[in-house]
Amino acid sequence: MFLLDPKVVCAQVVIALQLKGYNVYAIDGNHLQESEKRLKPLRQLHDAPLAGTTVARFDLQRQLFDRAYLLADAHAQESTTLVRVLDDLGEGDLLLADRHFCILSFLRAANEKGCSFLVRQHGRFKGVLVGSRREIGRTETGVAYEQTIKTSSAPDALVMRRVSVELDQPTRDGDNVIHLLTNLPPEVDARKTAELYHLRWEEETGFFYLTTTMTCELKSVGNPQAALFLFCMAMMAFNARQVVFASLYAEHEEELVNEVSHHAVSVEVSRYSDGMLVVLDDSFWQRYLGDQFEQLTTCLREVSAAVNPSAYRKSKRGPKKPVEKPPHTRPKNHVSTAKLLAQAKSETP
Repeated sequence: MFLLDPKVVCAQVVIALQLKGYNVYAIDGNHLQESEKRLKPLRQLHDAPLAGTTVARFDLQRQLFDRAYLLADAHAQESTTLVRVLDDLGEGDLLLADRHFCILSFLRAANEKGCSFLVRQHGRFKGVLVGSRREIGRTETGVAYEQTIKTSSAPDALVMRRVSVELDQPTRDGDNVIHLLTNLPPEVDARKTAELYHLRWEEETGFFYLTTTMTCELKSVGNPQAALFLFCMAMMAFNARQVVFASLYAEHEEELVNEVSHHAVSVEVSRYSDGMLVVLDDSFWQRYLGDQFEQLTTCLREVSAAVNPSAYRKSKRGPKKPVEKPPHTRPKNHVSTAKLLAQAKSETP
């Protein structure tokens, strides 16, 4: 198996946990951008129509999107997908999630199923603190503390570890302290657990590349099913891109590959792939790539070795000039396209 970047992937996860045998995933939601008002029920709207939401699961060891939980109703809560998320988790899996997914029923069900979780505590979840708080030491972002917490005072309450980090710098929301809830065993160091939570941002980086180079959203696509399908196709393209970069890392120096432009690679693929698919039939690819994983790996590494990474180097730009934004006439609200289409369908005789 290829590694995208040794500094980011398996090495960090294993070192942070100091335990082997965990499959580490992160989940996060992505709201599709507002679409154009081409559909008939949307044409007279002032509000911005939203085509839906995607909750994606990101495999942190492989750096791939491996699950997508779709919500056609853009107003639906991301946490409504947690039943489906739990169905895809098993013993030995570790899930990293933001506070939007801090749902008591989900945490209890995950614990009963043998799954591990590391979830940021939501402000509405208070719990019952047990014992005194213990200082663990410094992390990259602040000082870490640990304390036991129960979901309630009931005898069958779920008992968890609460790792708190007093931040050196507040978050963009102004929080000076973050609290993390986990059912990881005590053998997993609390300070390393806090550092592990930072890896959740790897999925945010994946969303960034989906938006900037994979055309995961088109304003002209307003139908929820079509917009969500487009997003899923972009996720598959992202996974293919990850394989390309993994093979480059396997054959070239890390510093050279880090300077490769993701946009340039996307342009290169889109420029030549259509012609190759026309000229070369399925039988050629079967002979060339084979049906064994080892043969495919060897082929990818041979092709990557012949690539000159400097030919796809990123373009460096200077500092951005401040742009004066025009004043807002009035706040723009969002509406759910799926709800409007369902309403229009019900009103049609």
